[in-house]
Parts: sequence; structure tokens; C-alpha cells
Amino acid sequence: MTLSKISLILEKNQNADEWGDLFIKILPAYQINSPLRILHFLTQICYESSYCNKLEENLNYSSVALLKIYPQHFSNQTANLYGRNENHLADKIMIGNILYANRLGNGDIASGDGYKFRGRGLIQLTGKENYQNFSQDVFKNDDMVINPDLLLSNKETAIHCACWFWGLHNLSYFADQNDIKTITKKINGGLSSLNDRLQIFTKIQTKLAITI
Repeated sequence: MTLSKISLILEKNQNADEWGDLFIKILPAYQINSPLRILHFLTQICYESSYCNKLEENLNYSSVALLKIYPQHFSNQTANLYGRNENHLADKIMIGNILYANRLGNGDIASGDGYKFRGRGLIQLTGKENYQNFSQDVFKNDDMVINPDLLLSNKETAIHCACWFWGLHNLSYFADQNDIKTITKKINGGLSSLNDRLQIFTKIQTKLAITI
């Protein structure tokens, strides 16, 4: 298995070669450098970002979904007011501001931080505090706080962010143990998507000819 084959797993992405070249460049700097580490990292990336195609949190919730998924954040009134229904489209800005207000380093609803620092990247970075920590740790500046959309417009930044998250949570250790369950829990918070991730794992293992 060689890093040069990474682009082969991104056949659903029209920029597969560019992404592949950047992974080859960046992954070794974060010690994501063994077949198992690369396999587990790419499995999670491909699931979380739909093969590097989706780099932004989808806040297009219906009124019903807001009440079902986030009952602690939305009342019947606010869910109907901001959620998508037969009367209007979803107000993604207000949904983000409500969901992430007063946590993750964000200000209150009126600050607009919730939407400004919504999930972005290959493993979605969320919250002002996390944007600031990533920016300082990797780039020694506050550029990500000033312009969070860099995670959408700059592929290299998106990869650095995913690698930073991976290292922050010591996921290479669990990759070395071939422990996809723990990696999934640390990224997703649960195992509801485990079967889908396992399917991607097997597909990538086959395409990159990785022997475990």
C-alpha cells in the first residue's frame, strides 16, 4: 500500500487527485503514516464528509426534526418559526445560533457565533473555542476565527484540521489497535453509524490493498 493510491478511494469526488496529493503531503506530519492509521483515518473522513464532498454542517432541519432531535433547544413555537415546513424554508442562521449558543466558547443567540462557528471541515470543527484552538495550535494565529470559511475554501486547511482533531483525541493509538468502535465513538459520540463506517473501511482496505 502506498499513499499515492489515496485518490483511488475518492472516485465520487471530482477533485480526487488534488485531495490525494494533499493527503500525501500532510498526513505524515501528523504521524498518520502506517497502513492501519491511514485506513482508519480515511474511513472516518470519507464517512464524515461523504468522500470529501461535504465540508459544511447541514442545518436544513424541518420543524418536526428540530423538535425530535433537539427538544432541549427548541419549543413548538421556535421549531415552527425557524424549521422548514410547508410555509417557509429553514432559517439555517437562526437554527445554528440557537443550537450552539452559550457553549463551545460561543456567545449568546444574538452574538451570531452559533452559525458563524457551525460545523465545517472533513471532521466537522464546531464552536468558537475549537476554531481558536485549532488556529493557534496549527497556524499560530487567529485566522480561523476571523474567517471560519477557510475550512470550506481551502482543502489543505480542511485536512490539517482533521489531522489536528485526530491527534488531539489520540486516535492513532486506537487505529493501531484496529479499534474502529472507539474511534467512531470519539468522533460521532455513538455507534449508530458503525455499520456504514465498517462498509467504507472494507472498501478502502480492498482498494488500497491493505493487509491486517
